[in-house]
Amino acid sequence: MNTDWLLQKEKASALVFEEVDNFDIWLNGSNSRKITLHQHMFSADPWLLISDPVKLKMLDKLFNNSKPLSEIADLSNGIQTSAEQPPVYWFSDAEIISDLGDKFKIAKFGNNYFVEKEILKPYFKPVLASEKNLGSYDTLTTNKWLIFPYDSDGALFSIDVMQTRFSHVFSYLLDQYSKLVPKQVSGLSKGRDVPNSTADTWYQYGRSQGLKLFTSTPKLISAVLRKDKPMHIFDNNDFVIASGGTAGYIAITQKQGSPYELEFVQAYLSHKIIGEAISIMGSDFEGDFHAAGTYLLNKIPVKNIDFSDNDQKALYDCIVNSARRIYSVNLMLCNSGLSKSQKAPLENEKQRLINKIDECIEAVCEL
Repeated sequence: MNTDWLLQKEKASALVFEEVDNFDIWLNGSNSRKITLHQHMFSADPWLLISDPVKLKMLDKLFNNSKPLSEIADLSNGIQTSAEQPPVYWFSDAEIISDLGDKFKIAKFGNNYFVEKEILKPYFKPVLASEKNLGSYDTLTTNKWLIFPYDSDGALFSIDVMQTRFSHVFSYLLDQYSKLVPKQVSGLSKGRDVPNSTADTWYQYGRSQGLKLFTSTPKLISAVLRKDKPMHIFDNNDFVIASGGTAGYIAITQKQGSPYELEFVQAYLSHKIIGEAISIMGSDFEGDFHAAGTYLLNKIPVKNIDFSDNDQKALYDCIVNSARRIYSVNLMLCNSGLSKSQKAPLENEKQRLINKIDECIEAVCEL
């Protein structure tokens, strides 16, 4: 018996993988696509068995001298209000009747309401095509506001606080009580599924994980479903994101003690080399879309950088500083008073910075 055909318990430095189109022809000695896969590409996760030598060489380099993203960053899904049909907790600019300084007057469900601005957060939930087609270095914008009844530690505001400090919002939520009351409170078979809810916490979201991420915490907002353009946008303005499986978004934050700053993670994940790796490792969907949820992104290999090495540190600093300059350029480009001739040099500078970042990431991938 040819023992080359058998999997064995002994550790090996490499695995020879053959992709066979026709088993009978292969048995007769026909050539097949044979690739050697090195040990550092394997783990307890499903194996990446590919026969394309170009893609294999790319993945081999990435997995060598690297660590998974989960070791340098924390990934969390967005919020789940369990009240999206109809949307009770959020409203768009189109529903704002007037801006009264400390509160908005809005039109919702056939009535007019006041809502205190202090309890609102910008809500990134793209609906229009232009909102869904943002790239990593685009400006993060939204036309939606979310009622966020939680403090900076992610704890639900008590009913007393809601009734006194946010009395207008509480009156609005009371008017929507029939839409919001959890089935755990009403005792009915239908209604929102809100674990651990009580008669005094009926207005809480459906899930309470990760709420602290949306208060004074810089993050990347990453789209789970992607096509040609990656989206890993830096956010320092407490945007709240929606959870939603392959249609939702992920928050990526810097892991405590990690030297890898978010600007580097953004640049790394946004490069076409890593995008190709994500496409190979992820799930394919109709229309050439690829899904990259928390499970997949946590496994993405990130090259080890020796911060004591001057050349490697210079590459890293170039990436981070260039990304920060892009954020400054984006702020200037948001000035509606700029003419086309004034915007042109800023847009050119931004593209030069992106090109410089890409070149540095390519050098990092060779480490």
